[in-house]
Amino acid sequence: MKNRFAIVYDFDGTLTDVFYPRYDILNQINSDTLAIIQKYDYLSNEINGMVNTFMYGLIKALADHDVKLTKDNLCFGADRIKYSKGVENYFENINEDANLVDVSLEHFVITSGIKEYIDKTRVAKYLSHIYGSSYYYEEGIAKWPSEVIESKDKVHKIFEINKKRGLLKYNCNNMIYIGDGLTDFESMKFVKENGGISICVYGDKLEECKKLEEYHVINESFERDYTKDSKLYHYIREKIENSKVGER
Repeated sequence: MKNRFAIVYDFDGTLTDVFYPRYDILNQINSDTLAIIQKYDYLSNEINGMVNTFMYGLIKALADHDVKLTKDNLCFGADRIKYSKGVENYFENINEDANLVDVSLEHFVITSGIKEYIDKTRVAKYLSHIYGSSYYYEEGIAKWPSEVIESKDKVHKIFEINKKRGLLKYNCNNMIYIGDGLTDFESMKFVKENGGISICVYGDKLEECKKLEEYHVINESFERDYTKDSKLYHYIREKIENSKVGER
């Protein structure tokens, strides 16, 4: 019977090279994710959280330009997004290496980004499950958020992953969590404190990884490079090779 191992990723800034998601639909109104959050910040008095603000704000911003948000136009460009270095070959490479040591490897994404969009990306086929924010649609038109994943909600999704793995919710043995900053703080802390490994990846700036190191919520930090010769890849492969069959 194969040993099981799970890797959980944030998406934007972790598997991609941009901190905020870049939805092509916003190009139609000459805007971007951060601009929507800032413009509709007043909504935070009525609703809870930055992600919720963005999701309602996106509907409002498009409506102001007589554009209705649909699942199709929301997903424009999802198949063309730019990933972090090595990502597009990484999943096949690491799965092959796991098979060589008789480990069943599963990949999960937990993100505040919109699930419908990530479902259409080129890496979605490698993911066992995508946990993301989502809209409720009527006749194909987005009406309001049906699920919102703020940073504080990510740990509950790790509970769900462990349940899928047949484990108790606090058992993070044979699990790696990979994120890029303070929005992953609670998830990193939870995984590290419950037997798993937490990794911060960085691009040009190290500031957030350094803060996470100071708070002792990560095990390691690496350059955001998923190629086979990278330090990140070698570290992940080593943890998979050294994994052991654990208790529930």
